[in-house]
Amino acid sequence: MRAGVIGTGSMGANHARVYAEMGLLAGVCDTRREAAEEVGRRLGVKWYTDVQRFLEEVRPDVVSIATPTTTHHTVAMEALKRGIHTLVEKPITMFTWEAEELMELAKDRGVVLAAGHIERFNPVVEAAADLLKKDWVGEPLSFSSQRLSMFPSRVKDVGVIMDLGIHDIDVIYYLSGRRVEKVFALGGSGGNTRFEDHATILLDFEGDLYATLHVSWLVPMKVRRLSVTTTRSYTEIDYMDQFIEVSTSEFVNVDMGNLYNVPQRYDIRRIHVRREEPLKREIRDFLRAAETGGRPLVTAEDALEVLRVAKAAEASLLTGDVIEVSEFEEASGDVSRVGKK
Repeated sequence: MRAGVIGTGSMGANHARVYAEMGLLAGVCDTRREAAEEVGRRLGVKWYTDVQRFLEEVRPDVVSIATPTTTHHTVAMEALKRGIHTLVEKPITMFTWEAEELMELAKDRGVVLAAGHIERFNPVVEAAADLLKKDWVGEPLSFSSQRLSMFPSRVKDVGVIMDLGIHDIDVIYYLSGRRVEKVFALGGSGGNTRFEDHATILLDFEGDLYATLHVSWLVPMKVRRLSVTTTRSYTEIDYMDQFIEVSTSEFVNVDMGNLYNVPQRYDIRRIHVRREEPLKREIRDFLRAAETGGRPLVTAEDALEVLRVAKAAEASLLTGDVIEVSEFEEASGDVSRVGKK
């Protein structure tokens, strides 16, 4: 199987590295000559600056697309119409109608269209899904996430909701197995970008489940955490250090005449998972789907559902309204204003 990568920025270069480690990389492409040449020479493969020439000459069986979000639709259409199995970095497209067109073309050509929501492939998310599925920690009642970092200069075409927030929208959608019904968001810009660079997003899922997401490019350290309040425990997930902490407690010999000192017995259990690079797991899953004709872990349908919620959050940020996702009609133009600070 021959693999190609279109877009050799920070994420695309890592896709190329992983394919090369698997012995599958046949070529790379980037409209920036220096970026394409640097990765191509380093990994010992042909490099191109023209997408159509790259696809026609390299003729990959599978391709990863890691170009700017605004170009995902155009580039993916070129790959899909040639019958190439395609993995598109998140978000799958800039607009929902673009994702729908890609899905239709992939179905027509009989090829796999997968989306690069990489956190689903984090071993700690897989472990959390197993805990919830087997009811070892209780039924989830609410989720709370923090995804914080400094402003990434590489991002120029989307705000923090589409760059960071979409990760946690997807993870919670995956872990809960429920759709978001309503979205409300607040946030603004600290001056780094014309888009929002910090936001708090409230998600109301079907079946009385809620989530609060905090995303920011204004924090000096990198934070990637998710907590789940369930009917029996409080579970914390650390994406970066790849461990889960499950906490429970009970009151012991409570003296109602001394509520200042209330004795509690705590049980805190830390679960470590086998550390593994999520991107390698993502690409292996994509290759499995391409080889067998099976479904990838993150389907285009999943990516479209998550994109719709993220776009609703952007709309809520701009209007100050609670957005009903099922009734949301996405604007097709460029959203460049930011919401309330």
